[in-house]
This record gives sequence, structure tokens and C-alpha cells, in this order.
Amino acid sequence: MNAKTAICAAVFGIFALLPTLAAGSGSATPKDADKHQSAFNDSRIKFLESSFKRLLEKSGSVSGALCLAENGNILAAKSFPAGREGAAQTFALGKSTAAIVTLAAVAMQNEGKLNLRESAESLCSYFRLSGSARRASLEDIWSGKFGFSEHSDTLVPSDASAAEVFDIAAQIPPAANVGINSSKLAPAIAGYALGYIADKSQKNFKKSFAKALHAYALSPLGMEGAKYRSFDSPFFPATALALTADDAAKWLACETAQNPKIATEQLVSERRIPKSGEKKFSMGWIKTSIGKTNFYMCGDYFQNCANIMAVMADERIAAAFFVKSTDSKSAPQICSKALSLLIEMLQNPIPPSK
Repeated sequence: MNAKTAICAAVFGIFALLPTLAAGSGSATPKDADKHQSAFNDSRIKFLESSFKRLLEKSGSVSGALCLAENGNILAAKSFPAGREGAAQTFALGKSTAAIVTLAAVAMQNEGKLNLRESAESLCSYFRLSGSARRASLEDIWSGKFGFSEHSDTLVPSDASAAEVFDIAAQIPPAANVGINSSKLAPAIAGYALGYIADKSQKNFKKSFAKALHAYALSPLGMEGAKYRSFDSPFFPATALALTADDAAKWLACETAQNPKIATEQLVSERRIPKSGEKKFSMGWIKTSIGKTNFYMCGDYFQNCANIMAVMADERIAAAFFVKSTDSKSAPQICSKALSLLIEMLQNPIPPSK
């Protein structure tokens, strides 16, 4: 299996079949933070942009976006075509929303609002799971240690309220080690719980979740163009966000910064690292490596939009690729090819200037 296929497969749930994707060593804090040397120059960035644009044109995709950040700085935030909508067009995250929700969660923890390893039931009285999952933490849920099978989503009526979603989840036997790309039910109740913790006086859980996400992640990072999707869905928190290229780049800058705006660097980076050696999932991220490049990734195909986000923590580099297309097979492949090209660049560093 080549690198492009491996990347695509890892994101879309075939992780166990991928011998070429081994767990990376990933440290909590990137190495040599104060001696960072850029892996990019203008010509490399332009080459990456033009290569991605060609992939979009060749596939007949509607549009796409490329975002790149390094050491807390935005290197690229470009959407294609840059015509009528330009940078203002938004790209649905789908289940990748969890990676931003957990960023808001660590910001809340940084302010002493919660402990992500504490029982979720003790933080939110509406949160109830049965059996071995009864003492599950929010970290456990977002990391796939406990959750539900994908079939469980069909047990939730499309018009169920957030309160009813909590009640239904309490009656479904939870599963262990489900990963992060299975049911939308688990990240939905985790998101509703986060909103409740942020504002216990608000009885509309969807509004409290959206308010918490805005207050602790979107607003502090200046992500002014972010839009909410799936508000009418009972699983709203699981697939809530759509971002502009500019906003996605601001998110990536936070993931690579030495001094993130919303929490300590340790909290931001540690949330991506699996707490158990044999697991590859943590707080909305998949841990993997190709060759000598270790990275954390998330991705989805949702509402005719494919996306892949990757954080190369040791290099302090993060990238995101979005492709709008009705072709659910080719769109993720384009994202994978673009990420593969980026990794190839990292494995062939810029020669030092004489």
C-alpha cells in the first residue's frame, strides 16, 4: 500500500489493515522549539499550491482549499477557485469537528472549568452511560475508548432533542475501543455535556454547545468566518462546523504555536497523544507515521466535502486540505495525494544556504 492510499484509509476507518502506518513516537512538546528552522520557502509553497490546484482541476472538483501553518505562523490559506466566493467560501468538517471541540475543551480545562479525565457523569448530570462505561471521562469518549457502534445512530430519531439524545444514549449498551470514526452519538453527547458545563443555566443544549465553542475556541483564535452546520440534527456537536480557508489556517497556527492563545502548549499538544501505547486515537486525532514522519491527523467526507488535517508536531507544521465534490471516492483521494506531497517535501529538507 502506498503512502497516498495509507493516508486515505487511515482517515476513513480501515486503520487495522494498514501495516505501513505505524504509531509514531510523538512527544508532548515539539523538539527544539526555540531553534526552529523553516521547512518551507516561497517556491515550495507555490509548488504545493499549484500541484493541489492541478489535482482539483483534473478531478473536476467544484472547489477546494489548502492551509499551511508553521511554528504558530500562517504560511498559506488559499481556496480554489478564487473567484466569486474566494476566501469566504466554507468547507464542512464533518467528524473532524471533534478536533476543534477538544481544543475548546482544553481551553476550558486551562481556566479550571473542568477536568477532562474526570467522570463525565460527575460534570454533567444528564450524561449517563451504562456498564463499564459509567465512569467514562470526556477524554475517553473523544478518544474512542468508549462509545457506540455506528448502528446506534439509527436508534436516534431525526427530530430528537438534545435532552432526548442523552436519554437514548443511556439506554444503548456502550462499546469499548470504537475509535473516532464510528458513531456520531458519542461525540454528540460529549459536545452537549461540554456546553452544559460551560453554562448550566442554559436549557437549550445546542445553543450552550455553540456558545461554548465560540467562547473558548472560535473567538479567541479570530475564526470569524466559521459557520454552523447540522444544527437541526440530533448529532449537531459531532459535525457542527464549516470553516473558511483563513479560519482553518488560524486553527493550524494554534496547533503549532509555542504559546497558543487559548491554553498552554502542553495541553494543546498532549490532547493529540494517545494515553495507551497500543491505541492510535486521542481527542479527535489519529496518531500515525509514514517513513520517518510522525503526525496526527483527522478527516471526513461530509456534505460533499472531503477534508484532511495533519499536525507534524516535531516539525511544528500543520496542514489542511479540503475538496468539494460529489465524488465520495476521488475527493478524499485528492486530500491524501496533497498530504503525501507535503510529507515528501518534509522528508527532503531545504538545503542550508551557503
